[in-house]
Amino acid sequence: MKNLRLFLACTLVTAFFSGCNPAGGHENANDEQARQNAFEMGGKLTLADFNISYRGIEIGGDIPFDKIASQLGVKLGDSDKNTDPRVILTLDGDEYGWYTLYYPSREQTDIEIDYVWNETKNTAWIVWVYLYKVETYRGLSVGDSMEKGFKLYGDNLYGPVTNFGSTEYYHYKLDESIEDKEIHIEADINSKIITAIFIDYCSNQSMEKLDIPSLID
Repeated sequence: MKNLRLFLACTLVTAFFSGCNPAGGHENANDEQARQNAFEMGGKLTLADFNISYRGIEIGGDIPFDKIASQLGVKLGDSDKNTDPRVILTLDGDEYGWYTLYYPSREQTDIEIDYVWNETKNTAWIVWVYLYKVETYRGLSVGDSMEKGFKLYGDNLYGPVTNFGSTEYYHYKLDESIEDKEIHIEADINSKIITAIFIDYCSNQSMEKLDIPSLID
């Protein structure tokens, strides 16, 4: 499975319009009714699950990242302080850069965001995020147990639990008919304590759009 190969390599880009939401629609991350409805669905994901709130800023795949970057006080593009380039290319006359942002800094990263910036048109979208010190829409954080994870998300896993070294990977998907839109949870294989949370908005679609076969060096 392509998503799984990218995720296990840990180096996992339509929002090529205004965001990165192939399913369409937008739900407010603060909508408590939507949150309750998600729980009542037995853990199945909804669009609201892909929105997170960080320092009062709403972050989601259907929100243009240039807007989010402005709210975070981040300059788009390469930065020695907290941003690394993955891929720089020209496509159909437009200059694109795929970057990894470590926010607020490399040394103290609360959230890691991969995004694509069309420098020519000055637009950008989120590809995926890693949550290290930020909770999910349903309230799950790194350091929590998978017991809590199952209570919040149910056992509606997409595919089997997979192991890689001392880490287990749990995969939740919005809809099997949608290529991306997944939440991956990493946990220690022995303690079952969550070590990382990854939200994929449009990795495969972005790679196909930019004609990038792999991000693995």
